[in-house]
Amino acid sequence: MLRMPDGPAHTETQGPRQGRWPGPGIRARLLLLVLAGVLPVLGFAGLVLWRFAEAQRDLVEQTVQTRAEALARMVDTEFAALTSTLRAVAATRSFQSNDLESLHRQLVTMSRELKGNLTLRDAEGRPVLHSARPPGQPITDIPARPDWAVRGDNAEPGPQVVDLFDGAATRAPVYGVVLPVRDSGGRRYLLSAGFVATRLAERLRQEVPEPGWTVVVVDRGNRIVARNIDHDRMAGRDAGPRFQDMEHGVVRGHSYDGSPAVLAHAPTAVGWSVGVGLRAEVVDAPVRQAVWALAGVGLALLACALGLALWAGARIARATRALSAAAAALGRGEPVPPVRTALPEVDSVGAALSRAADALAARDAALREREAQLARTQRLARVGGFEIVVRYDAAGVPGFHNHRSPEYLALHGLGPEAAEEPHEEWVRRIHPEDRARVATHFAASVEGSGTDYVSEYRVVTPAGETRWISALAEIERDTAGRALRLLGVHVDISALRRTEARLAEHQSALAAAEERLRLALESGGLIAFDLDLRTRQGVFSPGHFTLLGLPVPEDRRSDLDVWKAAMHPDDHPITPEAWKRAVAEGATVTLEHRLRTARGDRWIAINGRALPGTGRFVGVYADVTERRAAQAMLEARVAEAVDAAEAAQVQLAQARKMEALGQLTGGVAHDFNNLLQVVASGAALLGKRAVLAEDPGARRLLEGIAGAAERGAALTRRMLAFARRQELRMAAVDTGALIGSMRDILARSLGPATPLETNLPEGLWRAQADPNQLELALLNLCVNARDAMPPELFPHGSVRIGARNAPAGPRDGEAGAGDPPPVGDCLVITVTDQGAGMDAETLARATEPFFTTKGVGRGTGLGLSMVHGLCAQSGGALRLISAPGQGTTAEIWLPRAEPGEDAAPVEAPAPVRAIPARPLDVLVVDDDPLVLASSAALLADLGHRAREADSAASALAALRAGPLPDLVLTDHAMPGMTGAELAARIRSLYPGLPVILASGYADLPAGEVLDLPRLDKPFGREALAAAMAGVKGPEGTEELAAGG
Repeated sequence: MLRMPDGPAHTETQGPRQGRWPGPGIRARLLLLVLAGVLPVLGFAGLVLWRFAEAQRDLVEQTVQTRAEALARMVDTEFAALTSTLRAVAATRSFQSNDLESLHRQLVTMSRELKGNLTLRDAEGRPVLHSARPPGQPITDIPARPDWAVRGDNAEPGPQVVDLFDGAATRAPVYGVVLPVRDSGGRRYLLSAGFVATRLAERLRQEVPEPGWTVVVVDRGNRIVARNIDHDRMAGRDAGPRFQDMEHGVVRGHSYDGSPAVLAHAPTAVGWSVGVGLRAEVVDAPVRQAVWALAGVGLALLACALGLALWAGARIARATRALSAAAAALGRGEPVPPVRTALPEVDSVGAALSRAADALAARDAALREREAQLARTQRLARVGGFEIVVRYDAAGVPGFHNHRSPEYLALHGLGPEAAEEPHEEWVRRIHPEDRARVATHFAASVEGSGTDYVSEYRVVTPAGETRWISALAEIERDTAGRALRLLGVHVDISALRRTEARLAEHQSALAAAEERLRLALESGGLIAFDLDLRTRQGVFSPGHFTLLGLPVPEDRRSDLDVWKAAMHPDDHPITPEAWKRAVAEGATVTLEHRLRTARGDRWIAINGRALPGTGRFVGVYADVTERRAAQAMLEARVAEAVDAAEAAQVQLAQARKMEALGQLTGGVAHDFNNLLQVVASGAALLGKRAVLAEDPGARRLLEGIAGAAERGAALTRRMLAFARRQELRMAAVDTGALIGSMRDILARSLGPATPLETNLPEGLWRAQADPNQLELALLNLCVNARDAMPPELFPHGSVRIGARNAPAGPRDGEAGAGDPPPVGDCLVITVTDQGAGMDAETLARATEPFFTTKGVGRGTGLGLSMVHGLCAQSGGALRLISAPGQGTTAEIWLPRAEPGEDAAPVEAPAPVRAIPARPLDVLVVDDDPLVLASSAALLADLGHRAREADSAASALAALRAGPLPDLVLTDHAMPGMTGAELAARIRSLYPGLPVILASGYADLPAGEVLDLPRLDKPFGREALAAAMAGVKGPEGTEELAAGG
């Protein structure tokens, strides 16, 4: 817009001034106005177009350069993948173990996947294996020592890219990768992969499908390896000096066909170069179109009527403002909406700006998509990148700063916060068995002079999972050789390790199976055969000829007619129709018939199968003459086994009956003990009454009650022992010393009419048993032996006690009835009488509870049952050997104690400790009111104060109410909460408060508290006093018996 001068407007009424030029007329002014309005707009549009053209050229050049660099990275990625493949081959068990046949199969498989040839050469470059040649076949069409193998002799021990050369086998330009490797024996090999150049050209065409683009890959010798256009004509030619001297970047020049083009050059990490060209006509076409459009619009505007000048000027001003806003948005990187004005030229420029913005956004989106694809590829390939920057302090000590990619973090099971975790955290995650080795190797690699870091080790993820990692990195060093940076990848090779382990297992299993098959055929007397039914010839195992009494030919072939001639004439194992059907259907055929041999008629069993379409019949046969002879014997043994099974069923029913009876007996004994507790306690307390002490009759009655209670307690102990509910205190028992200490009491129990004899040899093993219960068992057996020999019938009868060691071994030959003896080392105690003995029926029922041969009132029938229960609980057995007129021997089998275990001391009964010197406050807990009252009365008689609680809940309430007692005496079997559970609650709530557990049921369920002082019901005044005297006081520093 033209700026108007300040001041009032000039009016025509003043008229023209004399001597002055009147100025241009209205047309001129309008023309000037049109020019003033149109020319700036056209100039601005031209400027915008020029800026657009410059931006378009910059964009194209950047795009060309970006594509060149991307293709260079593609080439590097290609060679990195090939190198990884070669390293994987070198790490296989086949290569390490020099298994060339298996390695060749792997090379063939990989060559098909890579669409190339893989070759293994020795250290001199001579081919050993080639993926396109069978193993073992001389490889004559491949150079024995190519130039690249000669150059690799003194190269760095890493992968080398082989520049383009003419392939001897393919007769076409070939490139490849060679990797020096060593097997487990330290032998050096060259493992290479070769590919025809058209493979890379096809890849270029896939990467650059658009017309107008030219891509060329040049090796280090400046030879063209591949082109996306006219590859066959240009491959292998020299790229020329202009490509060789071209710097990294973008230039304007001419392509090989002479047409102008935008050229970009990018080097690869392997020393190759990638050149990308875009024809100039493709680049300049949008600009030329915009220039012509602008010129047309300008001419049209100049031809417009002057009457539209002002209107056009206003529209142009608005259009330029919109265009400026669009350009500003483009500069800020924001979306550029379409510019809608009255001027098509301005709209065109706006559309161009919008398209440019869209192109930039699309390029950014494509770049992000490419990065996402790369990330997905890394995740699928279990690959993660890392960068370690090495920084040195003033003392020259290196420090490591890590940068990890998201794929790396996922590979190690880490979160984003670990992207720059300290070096020590990485070391800490290494498996403990690999940590020292890996840390030492890493330090040596950094401090050394090499440029490669390669390691394999295990890491433990935060979730506890163990993964195998293959680390590959390149070490960048400064001029002094110090490491500056490590750039590399971690590859999860856990699946490969598992595959290798499974492969090794399968190979081992296959070898073992083959060996087992060979041994099975040899040891099982199996004879294999393979018959050709068309020629009636077959191959047989040597045993076939031996069976027929024929010499074994070298080829082990025989005619089928020889077999048929040896077949017994009376045997027709299969009909011709069935044979034809089996051959046609490929069914399995099982036959048995006789062969006439020099050893007589032999039965053979054949198992074979016809292979349809081949005319072959393969299988095995065996001499089953002995098997058929043994079949009759087997049938007889089956009948015996049936009889044995029926007998076992009878024994099982008897065992279940005894178990049920034992459970019933244990429950009755528990309740009976509670009743005896009340009776015994009442009798003891009544006996201290002075008025009753003066009455002899009452005294006798009380003594009778106390004696009956004691006999009842003994009876319940036997019942508990029979029910296996008696708690045993197992120890290593010196049997000889125990029997010697019992000799007096046994002699008194037998009486003067029945002598006692012992036979206890030296060197007896110690037995694992409860010494107190074992004494009771011996006493019961001796009393039974005495009762079996009435003096009037056996005036010279005696009881003999013996013992012997029974080493481990089968016990099938042991005589007698009862449970089978243990097979391990045992000590056997025998008690023998010279009485009338027992018949088989009586002997079978001797250990049944309540079964007795004594008269009414003379026996309970629980003596042998108690001994039987003790042996069963101790892991042993009770056996009875008897016959009418030959007396009876009872054998107690007990397991041998561990050799290093000390023997349980044989002690005299300990004297009852004194009653506490001070009265105690005792909380008594029992759900039975009679037992509760009798226990409180006993405590009062001992001089203590008793508080009563009829349940565990009441006891806890009394403890909470206070004051705390000195001692808690509780029953075990109570509803709601047992005494053991109550003791556990008291221990947690009131530490140090002592608890005594009283029970008429000797054993506690699994999991109950067992480390408590125990009182077995029924207990008397002295037992209660002794239990209280042995309990620690509330402070845990003195015994209650010590007094205040």
